[in-house]
Amino acid sequence: MIGETILHYRVIQILGEGGMGIVYLADDMINNRQVTLKFMPPEIALDPDERLRFEHELNVLAALDDPNIARVYAIEETGEKPLIVTEFIQGMDMSEIIRSGNGQRIGINEIIGYALQLGNGLYAAHKNSVIHGNIKSHNIIIDEEGNVKIIDFGLAALNRKSSSDLAKYLEGSLYYMSPEQLNEEPVDQRTDLWSYGVLLYELITGHLPFTGTYASAIIYSIMNDPVPPLSLQRNDLPPGIDILIIGLLQRERDRRITSFKLVLDLLKRMKTE
Repeated sequence: MIGETILHYRVIQILGEGGMGIVYLADDMINNRQVTLKFMPPEIALDPDERLRFEHELNVLAALDDPNIARVYAIEETGEKPLIVTEFIQGMDMSEIIRSGNGQRIGINEIIGYALQLGNGLYAAHKNSVIHGNIKSHNIIIDEEGNVKIIDFGLAALNRKSSSDLAKYLEGSLYYMSPEQLNEEPVDQRTDLWSYGVLLYELITGHLPFTGTYASAIIYSIMNDPVPPLSLQRNDLPPGIDILIIGLLQRERDRRITSFKLVLDLLKRMKTE
């Protein structure tokens, strides 16, 4: 596909494998900009109800134009699977940020800055009834100006499909999955809050809270292991950060923090000049 032209998009290279399949970098020859291309998964494209719901969510995101969400430019008909065209962001994903310090931890104010931007983006999506469903470090891009951009919305639709479909599209995301996802229960906004909590823990400590050598061991850890206290791992934490993480990583959804508004209020109090 490299070098081919699809509609008015000339494919330049493969950017990687995302939750929605292969992601391509392309030149938009009409609008004179670089974009990312991905095809709508067939499990959604061929299901009229899921496709309608999925397209509605993407159209809501396109209308939001939120600074912390990668822009959705278009859903194009190609004669095969619909093509999703989104903003191309030059930068590093958060997993690279976490591992780029040669063992040096990221400063607390920088972490809170990232967390506030990520929380703002997800809060905007949730206010418009859009759930991400696959928050992880690889789906968060930091651009060259330090702005957080959330990519790969739309995976929540796959949570309504079978467990085999979910495993296929969420490959590599197991560490961030919520207990309700593992139990194949319907997801809601609290699913994103759990994954956000895992990512915030990873930003602070440099490692994930739930680990294992095999998938079954990771699942066991998520479902059973206590969260290692942050205060035992670094001594420069603001008051309340442990409580926030515990509130985000409650296995029972009814006991979990339920809104990014509360998360943002707590984080703003922790940030120092």
